[in-house]
Amino acid sequence: MSGLGNIEFPLKMIFSPGAIASHIFGAEVNFTMLYGFMSVELFAATYFLSRTLHQAKRDSLIAGWLMSVLSVGFSPFRIGDLFSLTPIFAEHVAAAAVVLSLLLRIARRDSSARIKLVQDLVSCFLILAWVITVLPTFLILHIPFFTVATIFLTLFGKRSASPSTWKRIPLFWTGCGVIFGVFGFVPHVYGLFKFTAASDSTIHMFSDRQGELYFVSTLIFGTSFERIFSIIGLIGISLGARQSREMRYVAAITVTFLPLIWIYGWLNIVSANEIGPSGNYFEYTTFPILAIGTAVVTSRIWQFVSRILPRITHNALIVPMALFFMVSIWVMQTNDDAYKLSQVKHYPPERPALIALLEREIGMYSDPTFRGRAITVTRPLLNSKFSPSEPIWPSVHARDTFVLDGIGNDVRNTGLGYFGIPHVFDYSPLITPFYFKFATYFLAKKGEIQLRNVVMTQRVNLPILKMIGVNFIISDVEQADLRLRATQKVADNYILRLYEIDDVNLGTYSPTNVLIDEKLDGQFALMDKVGFDSKKDVVVSENISGSFVPASDARMSVIKGDVHITAKSSGTSLLVLPLEYSRCFDVDNRISNSKIELFRADTLLTGIKFDLTLDAVLTFRTGPFHNSTCRIQDFHEYQSIR
Repeated sequence: MSGLGNIEFPLKMIFSPGAIASHIFGAEVNFTMLYGFMSVELFAATYFLSRTLHQAKRDSLIAGWLMSVLSVGFSPFRIGDLFSLTPIFAEHVAAAAVVLSLLLRIARRDSSARIKLVQDLVSCFLILAWVITVLPTFLILHIPFFTVATIFLTLFGKRSASPSTWKRIPLFWTGCGVIFGVFGFVPHVYGLFKFTAASDSTIHMFSDRQGELYFVSTLIFGTSFERIFSIIGLIGISLGARQSREMRYVAAITVTFLPLIWIYGWLNIVSANEIGPSGNYFEYTTFPILAIGTAVVTSRIWQFVSRILPRITHNALIVPMALFFMVSIWVMQTNDDAYKLSQVKHYPPERPALIALLEREIGMYSDPTFRGRAITVTRPLLNSKFSPSEPIWPSVHARDTFVLDGIGNDVRNTGLGYFGIPHVFDYSPLITPFYFKFATYFLAKKGEIQLRNVVMTQRVNLPILKMIGVNFIISDVEQADLRLRATQKVADNYILRLYEIDDVNLGTYSPTNVLIDEKLDGQFALMDKVGFDSKKDVVVSENISGSFVPASDARMSVIKGDVHITAKSSGTSLLVLPLEYSRCFDVDNRISNSKIELFRADTLLTGIKFDLTLDAVLTFRTGPFHNSTCRIQDFHEYQSIR
């Protein structure tokens, strides 16, 4: 979980082969194993797709080799940046290549080959189920391609020698939709993406990529090598279209899909607000196809050379020598700025004195009791071209990089989380609209432009910070009214200071005065009033019946992601936990014959109503088979009060 308790990335790493391989040699991530295993997956998937397209084994091996080598590393000879930035994405691209292969096989199978047809159908279904369960975050990036593919395969199927086969693909998707819907896959994925700030039409998502042509298309506006790769790949699949019916299908799908994505990508960068993900992200689905096309061109060139120089080309050593030569160039060219940065040892992060103090005071690895959280408020590192009309995040990130280079710890995100230090920072595509609006209103400076998946909490709003459990502020600005606990020199003339806040909410605030407002703006106005005291007052959208007394002996702890809360009361009491509320919480009430009621408190947080004694465990769980609709319920609640 991230920030105040939101889903960071819904990745079930225990089912990811690459993630499993990366931990073979210990608890720490082994990046060599991670990238290596992802490369193997890309190789195998591309080879499988190439063989499905009736390409020779030699050409298929070349295609797989190209896809695996050119997707990772920091050489100028690489395609795209997402594999290096997010290596787990390689599994998504590999899965997409396998699904396309299976769809082609399903479309062409003779009706008499029922066993193989069933095998293909079941395999395709299982891979889709695995993707939705393990890697749903990137699913949206493949939907446009497979929409185009389904239309073409259906149209081509109608004109094939076996007209009845055209029904297979739409029937397959219909069957998948029904099964996934019944078993919770569809509502789970829909809820994940619908209940986000990026999906909320009332939040204007500023685009920080206006005019950036690279985000229209990596293949056109990327590096010279990427352009060459795309041109050769497109030529190759056009040449290969003469060899097999399946290759013609894939060529037609690709040359139709890419221009549509480029048009969308252009519209996205000329818009003041983001329409959706960057256009170049959608291109990655076609990379294995372009690698196959490149292999076809390579094979044709080899055939041409063999006719001119038959003696040389029949030498058994010529192929391994050529591969060795190309890999050597690739390795020698791995010297750009991104590569140099990757060689700086920033992971695991360092433990400077300031971090060591926080780890002792509020770190949760040694003591699961929630003892508070930290927030980082540092001045953005502005360049000469910065404009107030631009988002603040890149400038704050530049400051974090400056701090990271100075002390080996960014003191905001990974540098805190690695040591079990709870913090406010939340950087996720699944930031909820509740969090986005709450953080923008109370914790961001007025007028600062925020992005769709991160809010820069640069404002020291003490009443709100206390309410959400913040008792430590890391800042490069003096806070005269707060107690200074430590300083940390980062560089000459730049010092970080650690300030402590007293009497914050550790799951101990027990208000007795209930304030009601049915709309977000009204709730924000109530909490923003000078007389509002979150220790005594709580804001809700619906009335909570009863009269309340303050609870005592409240204690909150977090064990393996589950929240254990205990408290006592002389009657009926309310507790406000510094944890984002969601319908995805399961409640394990450990006291029989007692009733516990969860509710949304102070717009964002989790409220608990109980009688006499509280001993309960809150477990945040959502997936296809459990609580699949909980985020849809959260979304409907948001719609009713926004």
